[in-house]
Amino acid sequence: MVHLIRGNFFILIGAAALLVCSCSKLKVVSGGTIPIYLADRSDHQKLAKLEGRKENYLWGLISPDNTIELDYEFARNGYASVADIHVEEEQSAGDFFATVLSLGFYCPRHYKIVGRGVRK
Repeated sequence: MVHLIRGNFFILIGAAALLVCSCSKLKVVSGGTIPIYLADRSDHQKLAKLEGRKENYLWGLISPDNTIELDYEFARNGYASVADIHVEEEQSAGDFFATVLSLGFYCPRHYKIVGRGVRK
């Protein structure tokens, strides 16, 4: 009986490690539609803060749309140019519990893009 409990414990730990270290990644791209600068620019003063969510399935192996297009996101929010960009990917407590409860079949990820921009 002890061997059975010990074996199940290692399976549970392995499954938890797989859930926490899933393969879901967000890909950030720029198509060149609007100027995007990674460094700070003195003429870009307006704080640009965008948030979004991408959903992955099967531990991140199936990602219907894991690409964040910076040009599209900022242009859609009224920016003509953006500089000093920082992208953060995060998994909230709710996202984590959704992943655990679905045994990794559903892995939502939130992202935040912060920069300084020039409005249109």
